[in-house]
Amino acid sequence: MIVTFIAVICIVSLFSFSVYMKKKQLLDTTQTRLRDFVSRLANQMYITDYMSETNSDIDTELASICDLLNCRMLIVDEYQTVVYDSYSRDVGMTLISGNIARSVGGDEIMVMNYDEENAKMYLPIIPSSQSKAMGAVLVVLGISKNLDDFHAYREQIITISVLLLLVSLVLAAILALHSVQPFRRLATSLQQVSDGNGDFVAEEDNNKESYELSVVTNTMLLRNQQLEASRQEFVSNVSHELKTPMTSMKVLSESLLSMPGAPEEMVTEFLQDIDHEIERENAIISDLLTLVSFDKNVNRLHLERKNINDLMEIILKRVRPLAKKRGIEIVLENYRSVFAYIDEPKMIVALSDLVENAVKYNKDNGYIHASVNADIHYFYITVEDSGIGMQEEDVGRIFDRFYRVDKARSRETGGTGLGLSIVKEIVNLHNGSIKVYSKYGVGTTFTLRIPLSGTTSSGKEEQA
Repeated sequence: MIVTFIAVICIVSLFSFSVYMKKKQLLDTTQTRLRDFVSRLANQMYITDYMSETNSDIDTELASICDLLNCRMLIVDEYQTVVYDSYSRDVGMTLISGNIARSVGGDEIMVMNYDEENAKMYLPIIPSSQSKAMGAVLVVLGISKNLDDFHAYREQIITISVLLLLVSLVLAAILALHSVQPFRRLATSLQQVSDGNGDFVAEEDNNKESYELSVVTNTMLLRNQQLEASRQEFVSNVSHELKTPMTSMKVLSESLLSMPGAPEEMVTEFLQDIDHEIERENAIISDLLTLVSFDKNVNRLHLERKNINDLMEIILKRVRPLAKKRGIEIVLENYRSVFAYIDEPKMIVALSDLVENAVKYNKDNGYIHASVNADIHYFYITVEDSGIGMQEEDVGRIFDRFYRVDKARSRETGGTGLGLSIVKEIVNLHNGSIKVYSKYGVGTTFTLRIPLSGTTSSGKEEQA
């Protein structure tokens, strides 16, 4: 359509320009012939004093040129009185016209009248021996009657224009078919991928658009494959994590059943172990339900203006007894008083998990340094420990569900492998960010940045 539109514009412009130039050429040629005729006739008029007394020979020449050009011609003297009219109608009349007055003054004028399709030419009559015009010639030339070759030329231009338009339409159709071929191939390739006959579409490099579309499509397919792999890994991890406590409980119960009359102390110990596994199973299920609710985006934040400093004090107070048993020192540094709109229950879950991890994975007689700070837009919470730290390759995966740096130690400390995933989801709900820095054998530092205003990424917030 664009090519056709451009072709039509070009053809119409070319047609208009060609017609204009041809018309101008024909009129210029006629004007030149008349100018030469008048220049030659002016000397005869001057010699015979034609303006005072007409001359039959000159009248004959005037009639001859009028017949040749099929025009009307009037000769006026210096007083603008008509001394000759090829139509014999206005002889003796005085023509009051600005163009005639200017022509008598020596100007050569052409006036086009497109509505009536005629041209008026005003030519001064200046003998070669004189510098002043002795009169003027007015020629009324009918274009439709006198420019037959112009009309033939216009017919040719119209024919050529129609042919060019047809050619442009054919070329536009060919170009359109050629342009959509890469997209058709891309659609076919994508259908094959959808049918399971391939993993990626072939890159179409015929044009920029098809190439970019194929690249974006492959990127999307790769992302889907990664999500599918992640989903399968998640399902596998869930199955494993849920099966492990069930296996332990089955072994313990079978052991009890296989030992009739077992000592009460042994029975009590086994039942305590079974109870521990039940609690572990319940913790995993609870964390899974929490993550599922995040994934379905059904959680709405109930935002309230809270004192973040007091909140951190409460959380640290809860874990201090556990930290004290291992000689771990906990220090909170408040750089300034911070108030922000948060969902307090969810934020307590996130911060508690970070602080509890700092205790679980710390060294005996170590330390935990926490801090609260803010600027005009965000508040910042930092939790730094002197624990076992992580390898660089583990840092990027600690927010993955069920990922454990040390699986044996995590199960020993009671972790489900979902805690940091929940922390990240809660931070994301608050439209915040979380960063981690860790060095193996030295310690780990978590930094949270949360908006003070309580604006969420999904826009789902309620302020109390």
